Amino acid sequence: MIPGVLIYRFDAALLFFNADHFKSRIRTLIAEAGPQLNAFILDAENMAHMDTTGAANLEEVIQEVNDKGITFAIAEAKSPLRIMLERVELTQKIGESNLFQSVAAAVATADQSVRDKSAEPN
Repeated sequence: MIPGVLIYRFDAALLFFNADHFKSRIRTLIAEAGPQLNAFILDAENMAHMDTTGAANLEEVIQEVNDKGITFAIAEAKSPLRIMLERVELTQKIGESNLFQSVAAAVATADQSVRDKSAEPN
């Protein structure tokens, strides 16, 4: 466990019937993590695809997370999900640098970011 980093694995496609649960669950996890949270990593390995309702909910979550000063990243998104992220312009909102091939790579980057913030003079 790395302080300041939260990993959430969603084991389903993000579709109209589960999009509200997805959004609610992330909001709860972030609230429980508290103010020390610096990075949120969505492990999307099992998110085979996403519909427009799922995309709208994901966009809302990304905005809320970013508004709190927390970095939002996605790891292990497969091709169909990546295509949809691009199509609905979420890749740009997340940032190419916050899309990772593996959870390990996302965690390493988040960990370095947390260390860099800790080293900054107050």
